[in-house]
Amino acid sequence: MSLHTLTIHALHNLLARKEVSAAEVVTAFLTRIAELDPKLNCYLTSLADPALALSLIHISEPTSPY
Repeated sequence: MSLHTLTIHALHNLLARKEVSAAEVVTAFLTRIAELDPKLNCYLTSLADPALALSLIHISEPTSPY
């Protein structure tokens, strides 16, 4: 399954059912950005480290039903 091709609604459902983790979603999108950005040059900066850190915090301290 290619997470980057799913709608936000589909991603939400997968996250809610715990079929994927927030870290997996973030990693999938960061990988996609790394693949395409050299050609597209559309990101001025990437906050990959903070995004991944926040997704890992969500795993250890889930505070949201989403």
